[in-house]
Amino acid sequence: MTLPDFQSLELYQQQRLPHELLLDIFSYIEDKSDNLNLCKTSKVFRSLVESRIYKTIRLDFNDKKGKNMHSSLQLLEMIQNPRLWNVIKVVQVTSGSCHQRSKFASDQTKKCICGVIDQKLGTALQSMQTLEVLSIRCDFCLNLSTGRHRYLKKLATRRMRHFNFECRCSMGNGFDLPTLFTAPWVQSLNGLSWLTNLWITIPSEQLETLLKNPSFLPQLNTLHYTGSGMLDKLLTGRKITRLSGAVDPSTWKESHPNKNSITHLSVCTYIRILNSPGGIKQFRNLQHFGKLSFTYTERRSQIKMASFPLSAVTGQTYLIRRQLDIVNRIFDSIADLKCLSSIDGTTELIPVEDDPWNQVLFARLESTHPKLRKIFLNDQFRYGCIRKDGPQLWTKHQLPYYTSWDIITGIFDHI
Repeated sequence: MTLPDFQSLELYQQQRLPHELLLDIFSYIEDKSDNLNLCKTSKVFRSLVESRIYKTIRLDFNDKKGKNMHSSLQLLEMIQNPRLWNVIKVVQVTSGSCHQRSKFASDQTKKCICGVIDQKLGTALQSMQTLEVLSIRCDFCLNLSTGRHRYLKKLATRRMRHFNFECRCSMGNGFDLPTLFTAPWVQSLNGLSWLTNLWITIPSEQLETLLKNPSFLPQLNTLHYTGSGMLDKLLTGRKITRLSGAVDPSTWKESHPNKNSITHLSVCTYIRILNSPGGIKQFRNLQHFGKLSFTYTERRSQIKMASFPLSAVTGQTYLIRRQLDIVNRIFDSIADLKCLSSIDGTTELIPVEDDPWNQVLFARLESTHPKLRKIFLNDQFRYGCIRKDGPQLWTKHQLPYYTSWDIITGIFDHI
């Protein structure tokens, strides 16, 4: 049998199989190397598969052993290809300290590549027309002559929704913050997480002028709060509906217009909110609440079998009951949140044979929180308990590393 040449194969694919069907078939292929091999099969396959495998780009330059560093440098080279610039929707960059800052002499002898990474990253980012989410968490060495990330002022995208900037290296003559925040792509932002002290480089008069400009972040509704000043003004001056960070309840006055409109709140100060005047009822429209703490404070050594009468429960049963009490007490404290569909938190419960997060507990929660569908927990591992519509059965899913910002921006909405 004679095999068809590539041109005939492509014609056959186009005539016989609709792209929608091909995409449905390819969705079952999870291995990245298999997807890359598909790209090499034909131009049609490449055009369909590339939109899936390069939709999200994760660059991790924070690997001490060099494995992630090597693969990220390879990926950084690949996204220099203009063919991918209209495919990429999400770019996440993480970088550790430059070798020059290391305390170890062996590291200090290594060549600094901060400038090379920053330059190549800028070349790609400036040309991505469809970029929607950009996250930069970096600790590059300083470049006081030109500054780092100068390309941020010149991004071509007009579709940017979320921008997360956690950087210690941006100080320098080339980083003009007022110009950055008047860039066209910034005005389309829905979400802003700004973890840097660069606000202090803007003169107060210029900052006030910027904030009073109605075209400055007009669509902002998601904010990561890290301190007073600029973020206070954004919190009160824009209709924020999703909020993470460390918000002090005193920040909100009784007349604050945003409390009732907030739908997603994940803050490490949630205990203070619960204990503040008005309590959690001030946020009666919450659909998501975190960072709850399911923590068992009594040490295992304090629980001795000898302390229980023979007719009483065993030590293990006692542990299970105490831990269930902790979980129930937390959920009772937020019973007024009738719209709640998800929560996130940390859990530090003592492991026993019967996990307190079981179907019995979930069934009890459904009676007080009938809309609850997702519980994201972080202990030694990160996982989500998900309730699907239909059969009222909860399933556990292992999750990658995430932050409260990731939660409120909907990183796990697809689960």
